[in-house]
Amino acid sequence: PRKPLGPVSWASFALTVTVGGALVAYYQYEKERKQTQVSTKVKSYGKPALGGPWTLVDFNGQPRTNEDFRGQHTLLYFGFTYCPDIC
Repeated sequence: PRKPLGPVSWASFALTVTVGGALVAYYQYEKERKQTQVSTKVKSYGKPALGGPWTLVDFNGQPRTNEDFRGQHTLLYFGFTYCPDIC
């Protein structure tokens, strides 16, 4: 007499490993394709002007320059507080 089979047979295990491997390979392929697609769409011209003098208007409407903050640590943040068209 044969032994009763357990809940998982070798055939079901092999099928699971094969399908899982195919899914991982497909995921890697799509990830690579998307990254290549995004990198080919982005084009930049010239170099960004980082640092250097700047002039902005503060919340009181007064012009502020980089000279106003000389010798101090300064963090400028440009963010949205309400962006229904972008977010």
